[in-house]
Amino acid sequence: MHRRERLMDPGWVLGPILGALLGCTSPDGAGNGQHAVAAPAGAREHGCDVSRHRELVGQPIDGIDTGALPGPLRVYRSGSRITMDHRPDRLNIVLDPDGRVAGIRCG
Repeated sequence: MHRRERLMDPGWVLGPILGALLGCTSPDGAGNGQHAVAAPAGAREHGCDVSRHRELVGQPIDGIDTGALPGPLRVYRSGSRITMDHRPDRLNIVLDPDGRVAGIRCG
């Protein structure tokens, strides 16, 4: 299949998008609609364990001692431009527009 044909194939375009939209989220149990994302396979042995930080979801970032969290660490607002490099050991804290933790991810 030529490059142009592959790019026009709906499965080639929609597959990664649907995978990203449907992948690995589960409610955090607080009933607030927030989500924590499960750590990808192999992430725990690299130092990122989302389950250890679920209590941060819903808290304002100003009240969290980010220096006490395991590194590497990336904190960003939802919708911000971020690098697309994948680091299984990195803990990502995603903030809502009000500066509260909306989600926690590895990568």
